[in-house]
Amino acid sequence: MKTRFLVLLALALNGPALPALATTLVPMSVEQLAHTARAVVRGRVIKQESGWNANRTQMLTFTTIAVLETMKGNPPRELVVEQPGGQMGNTRVYVAGTVTFQLLTDYVLFLEPSKTEPSHYRVVGMAQGAYQIRRDTRTRMEYVVPPFREAFQETVPGESAAGRKARAPAIPLSQFRQQVERSLSQPLYVPRGTTFSVAIRALESRGVGRMQVRGETISDVFPSAGVVIPAGSTIEGTAQRVSGRWLIRWTDLNVGDTHIQIAATSEEMTEGSLRGRTLVVKVK
Repeated sequence: MKTRFLVLLALALNGPALPALATTLVPMSVEQLAHTARAVVRGRVIKQESGWNANRTQMLTFTTIAVLETMKGNPPRELVVEQPGGQMGNTRVYVAGTVTFQLLTDYVLFLEPSKTEPSHYRVVGMAQGAYQIRRDTRTRMEYVVPPFREAFQETVPGESAAGRKARAPAIPLSQFRQQVERSLSQPLYVPRGTTFSVAIRALESRGVGRMQVRGETISDVFPSAGVVIPAGSTIEGTAQRVSGRWLIRWTDLNVGDTHIQIAATSEEMTEGSLRGRTLVVKVK
């Protein structure tokens, strides 16, 4: 079972702190991060600034990354990572779980396009998708530091924070790179019995009593240690009218830029249009 960790948002406006807002954060494996990401890069932080979104309803921080190595995808040589929160003048919005980037520091980043600005990126799994790179001053060997390594470890009674860090050694960059490559070389599949909710977005007639159906997942699903089905993933299949019900056979699931063949079904009553309905998909 996945353990979910509480993530808080605090807002300071030259006065008393406002109540924190909370959400949950589900730990993700390197395999899940790699398959969910549209781009995996080694990059260096060269600039950071905060600003408002287009409607001036949310403060955002924009971090410019110089891409030094690409492990997946085709990102530009410089890209902008967008995160909620930031500071402008005396106004500061802090969102726990976001990446605290350090200037002129290298990271391995698992990235996906921003939902608000297509030319920007966001980090997959919040700070889980940002592994800081450090160099051993004696051996000159480079290591990646697992994000949230203290929060996602089992607590030992009486153990200090320093002790927890000692139990979570950094990973040699070369070994981590191989882990990412192995993850990306493995074919994806969704285990039998997996269920998730889908909103129907488009229909196309295929003759009397038959339609092509396209939908989108409406929440993140973690069916196995190596797979994530993020909200907004597209799913396609065919619907056939049978005895007053629509029998939908789903065959194609697209997670980011990865296509997964599935065998899944849904059933719905035929009254009214399927478009806009939310229904449950079960993988056979």
